[in-house]
Amino acid sequence: MISNAKPLVMLFIGTVLSTSYAADPFDKTQRQIAPAVQVAAQQENAPNNVAADCHSSAPALAPDTPFAQLNIVGAITEKDNTRILLMDPQQSLIIANQGDLVGQEKIKIDRITLNNLSIIRWTQDTTCRHFESVTIKF
Repeated sequence: MISNAKPLVMLFIGTVLSTSYAADPFDKTQRQIAPAVQVAAQQENAPNNVAADCHSSAPALAPDTPFAQLNIVGAITEKDNTRILLMDPQQSLIIANQGDLVGQEKIKIDRITLNNLSIIRWTQDTTCRHFESVTIKF
């Protein structure tokens, strides 16, 4: 009877392992970037001090690192609070909450889900009223 169960157990283990590999949230090759992010990434390389001017007194996480150089590591969910894990080029882990400002550009974390990160970046405007919302899928 045990010899009959062995193939079923191996099949079950194989199924579980293949499913977990396909849904690996830390595998960068499986991440998808929304088309708007590609445009935003190109624009982030251009000098943009508007957010720094708009939020000059507000502290930012990783203030010396451009936002484009931060990598999304994952998301943590606790009851009704979701945080995003970012890593800078020096391999330092940054934990950001909704509403935090991140990077040199002081990008605002608007919304965090287990699969998406919505950010707000300010456009070239001296009144600090115009902004662009970008969603990053991971």
